[in-house]
Amino acid sequence: MEFYPDRDYVRTRYVADPSAAFGAEVEGELVGSNFAANWGSVGVFGPLTIRPDYWDRGIAKRLLEPTMEIFEKWGTKHAGLFTFAHSPKHIGLYQKFGFWPRFLTAVMSMDLRPRNV
Repeated sequence: MEFYPDRDYVRTRYVADPSAAFGAEVEGELVGSNFAANWGSVGVFGPLTIRPDYWDRGIAKRLLEPTMEIFEKWGTKHAGLFTFAHSPKHIGLYQKFGFWPRFLTAVMSMDLRPRNV
């Protein structure tokens, strides 16, 4: 939440195409989500979220399955995502679905302080 704290991933993605919003429930409680977007021949997904107390239970894999199915339905020619490039866990998950690192973009920041001129 420290990066771009006023982002509104869920509402804007759901409004864009509710059929491309996927949720994972356990005993009626939402524990994960994923959103896909169709930009012509390009498909992207994310954020893929899993509640931390449900990590390592295969939920992310289960959310990616319908995501890949909708890409196929849309005729997606090129699919992509944003993830934590430093995380072997994340990269390993996406490689199971045919995604391989291509462009690693560093997101950098700095504190802005007034300069004494």
